[in-house]
Amino acid sequence: MAAIPAPPTAVPATAPSPAETLLAYAERVRSLQPAELAQEINGLGDPQDSTRQMQLAIALGTARTPGNAARAQALLQRVLAQNQPQAQVLHPLARMLLAQQADARRLEEQLERQSQQTKDAHRRIELLNDRLEALRAVERSLLLRPAAAMSAPANGQRLTP
Repeated sequence: MAAIPAPPTAVPATAPSPAETLLAYAERVRSLQPAELAQEINGLGDPQDSTRQMQLAIALGTARTPGNAARAQALLQRVLAQNQPQAQVLHPLARMLLAQQADARRLEEQLERQSQQTKDAHRRIELLNDRLEALRAVERSLLLRPAAAMSAPANGQRLTP
């Protein structure tokens, strides 16, 4: 008789780490509509727990509205300032999020500068086009003047009709 294989041993389910929980939260928040995201942010309030502070920072970072980046950064700094074991586990993730926010802010500032430079370049192009058109008008008037001078009488004599 063939031996019956033993049933697979069940692997005990382990609770996800705080970082895994926050990554799952970030994935969920990323898919929210703006109104739902605002509701989520309001629902988190002003958390004292480091995990909730991280959740709020993630939600604020996802919202990308003025003032939220600074608020998210302050929350992440608060998490980094905490020395409890629960918060220390989140420090690497908080540092990564701070770095990402700094990069995003730097890129937004760079985009704003480039946008302003583009607007300035367009204004300069319009100004140069206006000058070119004025020069063309002067050139046309100079080309018409010799033709008018040839049809005019010489030595100041008047033509009588």
